[in-house]
Amino acid sequence: MKKAGGGEKIDGLSADVQAERLEALRQVVPEAFSEGQLDVDKLKALFSEEVQAGDEEGERFRLEWAGKHKVFDEIAKRTSCTLTLDPDRSSEDFEQSQNVFIEGENLEVLRALQKAYFGKVKMIYIDPPYNTGKDFVYNDDFRQTEAEYCEDTCNVDENGNLKRAYKLNTKDSGRYHSNWLSMMYPRLYLARNLLRDDGVIFVSIDDNEVHNLRALMNEVFGEENFIEIFSWQKTETPPNLSKLTKKSVEYVLAYRKSYKRSTLMGLSKNSSSSNGLMNQTNSEKILTFPKDVTETAISDGMLPKGRYGTDSYTIELMEDAEVKNGRFVTSVILKGKFKWSQANLEREILDGTKISIRTTSLSPSYEREEYAPEAPWNLIDRDFGVGTNEAASDELDSLFGKIEIFDHPKPPSLIQYLLNFLRDTKDEEDLVLDFFSGSGTTAHAVMAQNAVDGGNRHYICVQMPEQTSEKSEARKAEFAKISDIAIERIKRAANKIRSEKPDYSGDLGVRVYCVTDSNFPQWHARSFDSDSELEESLFAHVGRVAGGDERARATEVLLKIGHDLNTSIEQSDGFLLADSSIALILRDDFKAQDLNKVFQTKPRIVIVLERIFANDDEKINFALRCKEEKVVFQTV
Repeated sequence: MKKAGGGEKIDGLSADVQAERLEALRQVVPEAFSEGQLDVDKLKALFSEEVQAGDEEGERFRLEWAGKHKVFDEIAKRTSCTLTLDPDRSSEDFEQSQNVFIEGENLEVLRALQKAYFGKVKMIYIDPPYNTGKDFVYNDDFRQTEAEYCEDTCNVDENGNLKRAYKLNTKDSGRYHSNWLSMMYPRLYLARNLLRDDGVIFVSIDDNEVHNLRALMNEVFGEENFIEIFSWQKTETPPNLSKLTKKSVEYVLAYRKSYKRSTLMGLSKNSSSSNGLMNQTNSEKILTFPKDVTETAISDGMLPKGRYGTDSYTIELMEDAEVKNGRFVTSVILKGKFKWSQANLEREILDGTKISIRTTSLSPSYEREEYAPEAPWNLIDRDFGVGTNEAASDELDSLFGKIEIFDHPKPPSLIQYLLNFLRDTKDEEDLVLDFFSGSGTTAHAVMAQNAVDGGNRHYICVQMPEQTSEKSEARKAEFAKISDIAIERIKRAANKIRSEKPDYSGDLGVRVYCVTDSNFPQWHARSFDSDSELEESLFAHVGRVAGGDERARATEVLLKIGHDLNTSIEQSDGFLLADSSIALILRDDFKAQDLNKVFQTKPRIVIVLERIFANDDEKINFALRCKEEKVVFQTV
């Protein structure tokens, strides 16, 4: 932000990702900088051994493709676009909801979310185009100017579709794999910024690009953060079309953000039998089983001390023991090759583990009420409660009727299963992101899983307003765009959960936002070919007022200074108050002489539309008052 005659000027652009990464490097290796600039030679000198080891004869292992160098220009781009609430398409209870659906081009949305959601997302799940040769990739044009890019990603045609559309990526293209990699790289790069340190990303893919995707994610997330390639059984009735193999599985790649997420949690063991405490490889030890705790099927009476056991294990009873009514009413002191120590035995009993010595062999066993979850299998199928594509179609049929509303949907049970991998923090307000939302399966899964386990997860789902095919069943059902299908699916899934669980009080609402141009003319992304064009534009801005309503302006400003879309905004005395501490004066008709009443709310930040000041003196005087009150003063 820049000082602007008594206040900090908000620049209105999304986060400068490269500048922030450079600053992070400056904090770690300040000696690699000279006169404020990164000195690459110094950086190499500091790590000379590592550089030489990785640069033997100028060769190293890396992922390269045609046009790769241009994706870094795409990553560096900043946007002035904003996200505008669409209350008419939101659910009736949207004001109480923290669930967000965004209609817009996902790379632009990821840019817009960088400041407000940096490091806040617990889990990302995406189901991107598989690059089969018959589907589409985003039509990223790296030759565009910033103004042209903004024009294409923020504006829609007369049918409500973005001007920047998908393009068909056929296998006869000279850059078939390169186009797909160039589309995926900047999105994964920006998405990684949004993950928490203990966050995880899951990406669905098939065998067309699974090898390239793993190499790409190794580069973006680090090979050391690879978790697994899960094989998901997508169908139990694969078609007979292939001459080589029947395709019954797809893949889900899993990566963590950092070492702070060390494991995933699989299903908890459900044992139908008890577990023995003997182990032949252990050394002999003595365990004392407390009286009135150890269950048994032995008849009432006394058991004399002595040698017992089985053909496999020798067990010695060290003192006489008495049984009465299915329990040992004296302590049972046994010597044998046990798995547990005495301390472990006592801890298990305190945790509710049932201990039994069922027979006169005196071989002890245990049974827990609940077992710790095991590491997940790398196979995902119906044995783990996960459905197939057919199950997903049946799920959509239950919501929309017997019409083919969406091709090859994922079942909610797949995402629910992945959500359970991270259930160690389900009681927190975990945020789930899907920026290839499609029919809205992730949103459906988050709501459904919360209803099952009482979790407090919320979602952000992003979908391009891509047109449905004119001859499709979806279009016949009056769904003009895929995003329309997703929004309606979310609402119907919520209603289904309400009907099935009438006592459930979790969040089933959704706020719908759209990518739009900035509400503030001075923030519009522009480029100029001549001084005369620049001068003409400057004169055009004179007297122009901000667009949108006051709340839309407030949402934009808050997003661009790092506050998320769920920030509370309330009407105060002629202005808005966010989070009870940020005063926003964004009305063109607000009078500068009324500004002092803002201090009655005791804000920590005051953001003012600069045009309300008649002159610099008014602004400087207000800035001085803010300084006296220890309030941060910013202008738009």
